[in-house]
Amino acid sequence: MKKYKNIINKIKKAKIVFADITDNNANVLYEMGWARALEDKQVIIVRRKGSTKPKSDYQNDTYHEYDDSCRSTSLSKVIEDNILEVLEKNYGLIKRN
Repeated sequence: MKKYKNIINKIKKAKIVFADITDNNANVLYEMGWARALEDKQVIIVRRKGSTKPKSDYQNDTYHEYDDSCRSTSLSKVIEDNILEVLEKNYGLIKRN
């Protein structure tokens, strides 16, 4: 229960939440739904290329795929691009060329 409360508290404090829905992990889907219910959150959904498509309403959402063979580079690029987009659109903090 303590671990669960810790995760929920981190979601409450975050402005941007990334959810990796690879393999339809029930805990991740629950936590993502919880984050989405908090209206001040930007929830960015990612999944590994070639993984099983989501088995929930999330299959209709936009999600970004990463290449598992070069996960650190591929996933880092997805995260960086999305953080920059959120900072630019929501906060006007970054201007990309």
